[in-house]
Amino acid sequence: MGNNIITAVFGRKKELQGPAIAKKIIIIEGMHCKSCKKRVEERLNQIDGALAKVDLKRNIAVVFMERMIPDMLLKHEIEKLGYQVRNIELKEV
Repeated sequence: MGNNIITAVFGRKKELQGPAIAKKIIIIEGMHCKSCKKRVEERLNQIDGALAKVDLKRNIAVVFMERMIPDMLLKHEIEKLGYQVRNIELKEV
């Protein structure tokens, strides 16, 4: 994927400014619809150095990072929306 990771945020495209160094897979409970998906993506994409895509069917968010982002920050942002984070796993890109 490299430098070309792009997603839509607030109706605009968001792109990482540098190469993704890692990604985190976040298992989330409580998302039921497209609105839930959009809320989580928008919240995570507000984090500097993060680019998130939610897979509603699998109840996960995939967060590509151009810098390491602490699990607690990701968890906090998701749980502020009323969802539950069950697990966060670091993966290589």
